[in-house]
Order: sequence, then C-alpha cells, then structure tokens
Amino acid sequence: MTKKIIRTIFPRKREIVATTLIGLLVSLLIFVTTTFFSPVVAFYGSLLLFAVGINCLYYLLRKEGLVPLFFVVVGLATRSLDDFGIFGWKKVLVLLLSGLVFDFLALFFHRQSVDRSPILTVAFSVACIPGLVVLIISSTLTMASLFQISNLVFVSFLVGLLTSVVVSLIWFRIRSLKSVIRLEMYLKS
Repeated sequence: MTKKIIRTIFPRKREIVATTLIGLLVSLLIFVTTTFFSPVVAFYGSLLLFAVGINCLYYLLRKEGLVPLFFVVVGLATRSLDDFGIFGWKKVLVLLLSGLVFDFLALFFHRQSVDRSPILTVAFSVACIPGLVVLIISSTLTMASLFQISNLVFVSFLVGLLTSVVVSLIWFRIRSLKSVIRLEMYLKS
C-alpha cells in the first residue's frame, strides 16, 4: 500500500529522465529560435515551445510535479539567453514559479472536474511567464505600462491556448499508435 502511494506522489527515475530529455530538447529548439529569428519571434517561439513541452509531459506521464522540473531544466539550460527579457537565476525563478502555477491550477481544475483542464492550465501557465518577468524587472507599474503588459499576457495566453488545442488534437490522433502506447507503458512501468 505504501509503495503505491509513494509511486503516485514521487516521480520515478524514468519519469525524471523523460522530463529532463523533453526539457533539453525544448532548450535546444529555443537556442535555435533565438539564434535565427528576431527577439519578438524568439519570445513567442519560446512560449510556443514551452506549451508543446508541457503538453507532451502531461499526455505522456500525467504526473504532478514534473512541470516545475521541466521549467527548471529549461531555465538552467537557457539561462544565458535573453528570450524573455531576463536571464540568469531570475529567469530560472520565473520559470519555476510558472511551473508551480501550472501544478496549482492542474490540482484546482482536477478537483473541480473541469473538462479540458490541460488546455486551460497550459494557457495560464504560459501567460504567467511575461507577467512574472515584468514583476521581477520592475517593481513600479504605471497605468500606461499596465495596459501594454496586459496585452502581452493576453497574447501569451492565446499562444498557450492555441498551442494546447493543436497539440491535444495531434495527441488524440496519435495516442492509439503502437509506438506511443509502448512508450507510455514503458514510462509508467
């Protein structure tokens, strides 16, 4: 009985390795987007890649606590990049807080039995990133900048929402493939 409880609470080594690998793959793609594209495209590309990574983790593993680990892995791997306007440990902190927002909202939506909760939680978590960046960069906000920040957060929410919908549609299309079922069973065993 206690082994079953421990398995449901704490991630296993395979889950941690899978989360780390997905995080490193997303980090590599973020490096590519920041190298070859303008800062605006790199910003939204990074948000899109975060949303894809979170969705992959959710649909493959369905375990709490892995999304903050994913955010920390990506934050540590890309802390020298300026894709969100900050870098270094502040970036890791912002990403960790966004991952915790995801876990909190996933728990809340799970208790409320909200249908399509991964889509909403990913969208809110991705939208938190620019909001938290602004809070860390500037402690004082004027009304003019508040309007611009709310627009940035709203567009980030839309990026997360649309990416989640597309990834969900792709997932429901490929989840019955033999290779995907084998991967899921391997990760859950």
